Amino acid sequence: MMVTTVLVSIIMLLIWQINIFLVLFYFIFYVGLELLFFSSVLGGVRDGSRVLLLFAAVF
Repeated sequence: MMVTTVLVSIIMLLIWQINIFLVLFYFIFYVGLELLFFSSVLGGVRDGSRVLLLFAAVF
């Protein structure tokens, strides 16, 4: 998901030519959301969420 967020932000800036402040808002919002999900997975590593991290790393 992180790669998708970065690529969409680049497309918004270079191709669609959207205002940089809107792109920054989009980028900060979605990166924050992805970090929130990632931190929830890290919180459960001891309980067996290593499988989820493995899937995220592979795919």
